[in-house]
Amino acid sequence: MSEHTPEENINPVSLLDMKRVRELRESDDSERLDVILFDVFRSDGAGELRQIEEACKNRNPEQLAGHAHKLRGMCANLGMHALCEQLTVVEAEARNTRLSLNFGSIASDLRILYHRTAEAYEAYLVESR
Repeated sequence: MSEHTPEENINPVSLLDMKRVRELRESDDSERLDVILFDVFRSDGAGELRQIEEACKNRNPEQLAGHAHKLRGMCANLGMHALCEQLTVVEAEARNTRLSLNFGSIASDLRILYHRTAEAYEAYLVESR
């Protein structure tokens, strides 16, 4: 599926919406909301990614769409726009129940993008301390 991002084309700078990321950073002085939300993303997001991979393994577009939607919401909150956009595409394709979905490619591409995005966000958090 050409709409999915192969690993070699991922630009770490383009993974995050820095305006949104900075808004989170500056939203609360007493608590680091960005850190709290990122911790939730790492735990709950990893679970959603596993569910996406399972849905792909089982070739289940309904489950794929549902878990893509949940993970997309987490990404939108954190300003992870590249992953959010990719999940939007995956969710729409799964809801259209295209029988030609390349489930293996979807799972692989999302896994790569998820981890690269998490690394970029974590690097930002370390730098912003």
